[in-house]
Amino acid sequence: MILLIVGSTSLVGSHLVEYIKTKDPSIQLLTPSSDEFNLLDLAGQDSYLTQEFPDLVINFAAYTDVSKAEQENNDRNGNVWKINVTGTTNLAKLCRKFNLPLIHISTDMVFSGKKSDPGPYDEKHASEGLQNNLCWYGWTKKKAEDAVSTSLSKFTIIRISNPVRHAFDSKPDYIRKILNKADLGQEISLFTDQYLTLTLIDNVSQVIFRLINKPYFGFMHVSSSNLFTPYNLGTYLLTHIKKNNYKLNKSSLGEFNTRTGNSTRYPQFGGLKVSASSKILGMRFPTWQEIIDEIVVNQ
Repeated sequence: MILLIVGSTSLVGSHLVEYIKTKDPSIQLLTPSSDEFNLLDLAGQDSYLTQEFPDLVINFAAYTDVSKAEQENNDRNGNVWKINVTGTTNLAKLCRKFNLPLIHISTDMVFSGKKSDPGPYDEKHASEGLQNNLCWYGWTKKKAEDAVSTSLSKFTIIRISNPVRHAFDSKPDYIRKILNKADLGQEISLFTDQYLTLTLIDNVSQVIFRLINKPYFGFMHVSSSNLFTPYNLGTYLLTHIKKNNYKLNKSSLGEFNTRTGNSTRYPQFGGLKVSASSKILGMRFPTWQEIIDEIVVNQ
């Protein structure tokens, strides 16, 4: 089997590369750089697929800096839109042309997380239809999902939420951002009124490996089986690793939204449900406490 992994050096994609090499070395991995497989170069992608012709395409490529993405809000000529929407649309078109199944990685931020439509969201819950209810990153990922689901019949969209892993030097994940501040002895301020789920990246790789061997088309969720508030997660994390030179403060997302006038940057009632995906895969997803124990406490 030949797999094309787009975005193979990313936080999530790089783990899959390592995982497959360990689990099944007979699988041939195509891991082109962004220059070799440019999502904005339709002709170049066409030529690459004609030459290599993989059996399956897995797309991790995305602009994921949510805060910086807000600086391009509504800009369809900006990098966020080009990478997340135009690039994914091009890839979906070519998968349709070459009749290739596509696994596309998405996010819980395609949902508003508002009190009027709260999470955690199940796999069948419709993504948010109003742009003003999402941050710019979330809106571009929603439009990317639409491009995939309307272009292809053989697709799997895997939504994840706040991905974390054992180690990745290139980019701090949700947990490492807290730990880095603690290591520097900085004050840490975390919301007490925001509800989210956590994704162990190992689980993403495990799910994709199962889908390689037994395809499933549609939407899947990979995250913790329960919700956390950032403050509760931070308290559990820092207490268990016995960090003492920090100050952990409570803060309110509601107050932040009122002060900044930006109610879409941080979904308040977010997160994903995983019960349907768990049943389809025959796989148990951990709690967020178990994820922290796995990657931090038990090391």
